[in-house]
Amino acid sequence: MHRYVLRAVAAAVVSAFLVGSTAGISQAAPTGPSFSPGGHGPSTPTTPLLITWPGIKTIVAGGQDTDTALVIGHFLRATPTGSVSFTACGPLATPAPCTSPNLGPDVVPFSIGGFGLAAATDSFHLNNLSWSCLLVTYSGDAHDNPVSDNSLNECVHVLPAPAPDPS
Repeated sequence: MHRYVLRAVAAAVVSAFLVGSTAGISQAAPTGPSFSPGGHGPSTPTTPLLITWPGIKTIVAGGQDTDTALVIGHFLRATPTGSVSFTACGPLATPAPCTSPNLGPDVVPFSIGGFGLAAATDSFHLNNLSWSCLLVTYSGDAHDNPVSDNSLNECVHVLPAPAPDPS
């Protein structure tokens, strides 16, 4: 069951990216050495593809949002293991890459994985009226190097709550 869900998630993310989605991409493509003898994949860690996307780009102060990270390692190797760290910078006047986080971290284990893919989702509340931008970091493992995404796609705009209805 999990492999079908993971395949559907991966297909949707890759399809959305190919047609112009705003998903953040940390690497253009996985990199690394050629395969080792014996057909067990590369003998040293490679850099996986990290695709991230917040659930909602604009929220009301105090509202809940999510951020999801999909790590795509080499399909002939083990599924990525380790965890994903979600940290944030904010409040910010305008969107900017998060380089010195002052919020978090939330360290989240992978919730689903298989066939060289693994996904993790974090939920959070933002209260400051402004922008908050996330830094998402995959810890890496014996097969996959650590990788991060702090693209502007990882920024969420926090707006004031609507005034109560006077009636």
